Order: sequence, then structure tokens, then C-alpha cells
Amino acid sequence: MKFKIEHIINGTQEKVWELLWDDEFSKVLKKALNLEELETVDKKEEGDRIVIKKKVTPRITLPSTVKKLVGDRISYLEIDKLKKDEYFFDWEIKPYVLQGKVKSSGIFYLEPVGENKTRRIIEGEINIKLFGVGKSFEKLTVKNLQENYSKATQVMNEALEGK
Repeated sequence: MKFKIEHIINGTQEKVWELLWDDEFSKVLKKALNLEELETVDKKEEGDRIVIKKKVTPRITLPSTVKKLVGDRISYLEIDKLKKDEYFFDWEIKPYVLQGKVKSSGIFYLEPVGENKTRRIIEGEINIKLFGVGKSFEKLTVKNLQENYSKATQVMNEALEGK
């Protein structure tokens, strides 16, 4: 399932980008998004890219059919490959369970919109190959992403108000 999520954030590209990678802001975001875990586990330079890996464990209510397969919670590794000197990165999600059955990846970028505003764009595709529940789990995942990015936009706007 392909998706595209867009939001306008009240801040310049530079300020939005800086906030995205700020450790203190990550703590605020973790709490606002009700994440059990949001931890940077690795960060390194690879050529013209900076690769950041984060372990994420959201608190979401899973359908009973999915719970039977994965347990009460889902954790995943988010791999972001930032292009140096650009407001762009490729992202990939690697779940710790159901490896080979779930593929999720895409791009994230920022565009200037007028004075002191930035459009954040997340494009991606999620494919879940689970007989009988894959498509509904894809829809649930995209719905959760949309809700979380909407909440994150509010939190970012609040954080950027004073800057």
C-alpha cells in the first residue's frame, strides 16, 4: 500500500531539520506519541550519507489476529539515510518479528513554503504478506502513521514557537 503524508510546520527548513535530530526533542516526541521506546542505537557516516538507526516500540492496540502472530507489541528498527547538506532522507523499517513478511520504506523531505513555513512530506510503501490479515494490517499501519505524524506536527510547532 502506497501512501503520502504532508504537513505544514511553522519554521524554516533549517530549524525543522535541526529539531528532527535533536535528542531532547526526541524525548518530548516519545512522550507525545506514547511510544514505549524511541532510542538511537547507531549513527555513522557512509560516503555522502549519515545513517541513523533507531529502535522504536509503539504502544498500539493490535487486532487479535495480529496479536496471535506477533504478541502484544511490535518493535522495529528504523533506518534513516540522510543526504548531507540536503533536507532529505531515505527510510526503511525492519520489524524484529515477521521478518520477510513486512517491507516498509520510502522517502522523507522538506520543502520551503512561503516565509518561515516548511512542508514535510513522507512518501512510502508498506507491504505486509500475512494471509487473511495483511491488507487490513497495512491500512491500520498507514492510519497510525497519519495520526502520529499529525501529532508530531503539533509538537514540532509548539517546540518551534519560541525559536
